Amino acid sequence: MNFFPPIIPPQAVSGTLLALPLVREGRFISTIIFTILLFFAQYNSIFAIDETSVSSEVRDRELSRETLLKERLADENITFTEESLLSADGADGADGASIYVDLDTNSEGVSERTNKTHFVLAIPISSLGDTDDDFHFGFELAINYIKKTLNEGTAIHVRVAFLGDEWEPSAGASGFAGLRALLDSIKDDNTVVLYARLCGGGLPLHIIQSSKRYTTPLSLLKPFVELCNEKGFPIDFPSNYNFLYRYGIAQNTAQLDMASERGIDMLYVQSVEGGANEGAAEKLSTIVSLWIESAEDFSETIITDNIKNYIILNLKDNFIIISEIKIVIFTYIAGLLLLFSAVMLYKYKKCLRHFHPCLHHEKGDSLFVVNS
Repeated sequence: MNFFPPIIPPQAVSGTLLALPLVREGRFISTIIFTILLFFAQYNSIFAIDETSVSSEVRDRELSRETLLKERLADENITFTEESLLSADGADGADGASIYVDLDTNSEGVSERTNKTHFVLAIPISSLGDTDDDFHFGFELAINYIKKTLNEGTAIHVRVAFLGDEWEPSAGASGFAGLRALLDSIKDDNTVVLYARLCGGGLPLHIIQSSKRYTTPLSLLKPFVELCNEKGFPIDFPSNYNFLYRYGIAQNTAQLDMASERGIDMLYVQSVEGGANEGAAEKLSTIVSLWIESAEDFSETIITDNIKNYIILNLKDNFIIISEIKIVIFTYIAGLLLLFSAVMLYKYKKCLRHFHPCLHHEKGDSLFVVNS
């Protein structure tokens, strides 16, 4: 018969019994400290979380999603390649795969295409905390975007990457093996990545524009936000102020730092927890297409307008992004106008007194009176 309560393992109690002989020697305080430490050591060793089992559950879910994704791509007659991640993180145990869909430009010849900026739409196949086994919001966005691009064509080379092994570092491996492999495969420094973590289907869409070491250029962020405002697509910013990310006050986004280390610009968006919104994936795919069309050659825009100091203002769910230099100029001009107004008012009063010497303000009265 087991006399131990269910919450206390017998091994922990038996371990604490090793400390009892110390009591006979009069070391009461040492016995208490030793007993507590030994108890928790035994307790934690028994009830420690098995990260391997948790990881295997998530990996099983990812494998099932990969199967669903490949079947859907085949049904839509979309050509894809499967890239193993063993070489990307083999030492740390990554054993998944990413799926790439490459959409070539309509231009003739490779030489012309290499002068254009590449665009990558990166969608994690799954992530920790994601419990939905079905086709998620990100998949629908990517499929809609691929079909639209195949029908309408593209002036630049586009890759849609479904990323495998996008686990946090604490879940095994060194973290985000799919994204690291993707970024390492990019040879054009002018490539722009839209990282869309859309495993949940809830809206508004959260835009994270900054991290400790990186801020998305204004030339990339502003057109995307303006399109969302124009199409009535709900968005939000977890933090409107970039300095909160730089100083670690707001939660850091490792994916942005990874892209920055490789000299690649990235815009990061993610959905919130909740059910999928009907028609949201199709509307967002249209926004993404228009965003790319608005700046087909991102490199020229980034070089000429590489502003990373800006403030995001929320005006009745319409977001306005203003560069800090414009705010400084506006504040400077407003200060000059205020100073000019104060000087002119002072001169006006002085001039008024000069031409009307009898004009004065009597004590106790609230009106100006003229003495005859």
